[in-house]
Amino acid sequence: MNTNEDFDYQSYMKENSLDVATIQRGTGARESRRLNTVKHTIHIDEDILEQFQQLAPQKTEKLINQALREWLFTKDMKELVRDEFQKMLQQTQLSIQTANPLQSAKMETF
Repeated sequence: MNTNEDFDYQSYMKENSLDVATIQRGTGARESRRLNTVKHTIHIDEDILEQFQQLAPQKTEKLINQALREWLFTKDMKELVRDEFQKMLQQTQLSIQTANPLQSAKMETF
């Protein structure tokens, strides 16, 4: 899929469905998008860039931006899950520590 002729638009759209409600049209929307973007030069490894270009040759920047957004979201989710997991572990340890004296007292009465 290195050329436009190889790009299967219908398959791409089935895998990446479009939400019509989120489409912004007109000069106002176009100007808003232009103001929300920043031009910045970065160096991307050639093999990574080729993979993005194979997905959609005309939309490489958009795909890279989406991948970065998803990575940042996933990173935030991992941190959230990690924090919640640590809280659960602490609560479990506290429960075990408070339960052990009771179990010890029960064992002594037998």
